[in-house]
Amino acid sequence: MFGRKRVKPIDLKSLDQLKALIAEGKPVLIDFMQVNCRNCKIMDGIVNEVAEEYGVSAHVVKVDLGRVPAAASAF
Repeated sequence: MFGRKRVKPIDLKSLDQLKALIAEGKPVLIDFMQVNCRNCKIMDGIVNEVAEEYGVSAHVVKVDLGRVPAAASAF
């Protein structure tokens, strides 16, 4: 595993950032979550594993609905 950078999910800051990722043409997995959600915290580890497994071949995105509420209604 030397030389391989660990890939983490993208922490979305805005809806425009998400639109730019989609426009790249790679598959996009979006995890809509909230910071105080117990089930979201359980899923966090799984989402991190998916990001690492797919590496640069797909975008794995975490969307905090408290910070980017328009993202949920957009999808």
